[in-house]
Amino acid sequence: GIVMSNAKAVVVRGLSLKGAGEGFSIRAGSVSNLLDACRVFSNSFRGIEDEPGARANRYVDSEIFANAGEGIRIRGPVAVFSNLRVYGNTGHGFKITNGFTNYIKRCVIYSNGSNGIRVQNATNNFVLNNTLFRNGNGGVVLMSGLANRIVNNVIQSNTTVGVDNTGGTGSDIRFNVVIGHTTQFLPGALATSGGNIVATADFS
Repeated sequence: GIVMSNAKAVVVRGLSLKGAGEGFSIRAGSVSNLLDACRVFSNSFRGIEDEPGARANRYVDSEIFANAGEGIRIRGPVAVFSNLRVYGNTGHGFKITNGFTNYIKRCVIYSNGSNGIRVQNATNNFVLNNTLFRNGNGGVVLMSGLANRIVNNVIQSNTTVGVDNTGGTGSDIRFNVVIGHTTQFLPGALATSGGNIVATADFS
């Protein structure tokens, strides 16, 4: 794998990162780096780790798949994850823990062993314009955290719940299409607020 520490404005493009503990790890002091058009797969711990003290790094147009553990764990601030395919990892697709003001947008997140996206003790993160389906637990699960935004996503046919906000405070959950779960929203009132669209059938 690749480990960056105190790296600035480094571009990693077009690589296959496999067979390590973590495929790609950005550590404290690393700012404004770019992972572009890479395949991160078959690593024994997780695919990508954005660690505390890293800041404003970008991960775009890449595949993160078949890793043990999470596809991506986010613990730093102000990272952008866009146009990624995150699938077939044994844990969560994404896990945000203690991170803030991160963006997950225009990603396809599917067939991961646990939740598509899990948010824990994290603040002001944005989950925008993603497609999440057939993950082994919930689609988007807010275990705890403040003012996280879940907007304009398609969340379909995950094993348990579409969106679980029972642990979130001040969450903004709007304009999502949620289809084909045993429970679409927790709490259920979200189904009739914020312009969310709910159906029980699976149209795939």
